[in-house]
Amino acid sequence: MNHMVKELARVVGPAGIRINAISPGNIIFPGGSWQERSEGERGDVWKKWIRREVPLQRFGKPEEIGSAAAYLLSERASFVTGAIIPVDGGQTR
Repeated sequence: MNHMVKELARVVGPAGIRINAISPGNIIFPGGSWQERSEGERGDVWKKWIRREVPLQRFGKPEEIGSAAAYLLSERASFVTGAIIPVDGGQTR
């Protein structure tokens, strides 16, 4: 996916079209799999894993993904193309 974003940005950029992507981390929301896991029988294990593997030591929230999307849709990102924006609490290594 990352390669496709970068290649499409190169191909359609001359037409003024911007292509970007958001790479989300562990996002928790009602009814989602992370909520199910963290409240389930092994919930403490998953919470410990998040604290160990995610530098911000927490799950992300849907509105944090929305904020990144709003930025990419705004004029402030008018010179951004071919970018993959991680919204993962620092988990990307």
